[in-house]
Amino acid sequence: MKTCCSLWRPLALSISLGLSACANSPVSLDPSRSALIHKIAIVGPEEPRQYFAMDGNLPIAMGVGAGIGGVVGGSITASTLESAIKAGDFDAEMKALDPKFAKDFRIGLTQALDKSGYAITEQILTHPFGEWPTYAAVDNSADAVLDASIVFIYETEMFSSVYTPTAILSARLTDRTTGKTLFQNLYVYGKKSPTFPFDASHSFASRQDLINNPRRAAEYFQASVPILAEALARDLRK
Repeated sequence: MKTCCSLWRPLALSISLGLSACANSPVSLDPSRSALIHKIAIVGPEEPRQYFAMDGNLPIAMGVGAGIGGVVGGSITASTLESAIKAGDFDAEMKALDPKFAKDFRIGLTQALDKSGYAITEQILTHPFGEWPTYAAVDNSADAVLDASIVFIYETEMFSSVYTPTAILSARLTDRTTGKTLFQNLYVYGKKSPTFPFDASHSFASRQDLINNPRRAAEYFQASVPILAEALARDLRK
């Protein structure tokens, strides 16, 4: 499920929230290098800090969508987007359900990587949106560090009131000793993904419909978790 850096409005959110793999070209894992990796320390993703509902009809949202091509430096920030995403009500409804999307993702990923012959250790790091952390405190017996961030979004298209979902995963594998990037990629699951067909049952006719049905929204997000985990594990397979 490899994706290219397209001018999708959700990617503005991903950039601002630290999902910045799109800022650079994807890096494939060299088979000769993967053969030397025996132990991977998984340090992310942590649970989403916020669940987004974005109105694509607001002027700022339109501007964000139009400006993504020039945002490789991360000039669009989370605070800049607050008036567009209006996350408060949807975020509160989702958090009230106490979902464990990131935990389930890590479980699925660990199982898949274990089948590929990697030894896995887990040490989740909390880091600010917009940057990858340093890994000095990570298990020094690991050969590589696998970090990831995940964001879940419901948004409307311009001139539409229908909210449709997108899940975006950014992942990076680095050498534990040198810090060199061994692999990075961005994965998108949702209506705008070229890989997966869109299920219209995951859409909501209006914002109020979305807010009133958080469990149904959560079901979509949960459905994306094993798909994203398997896609990443497949790209890291020896």
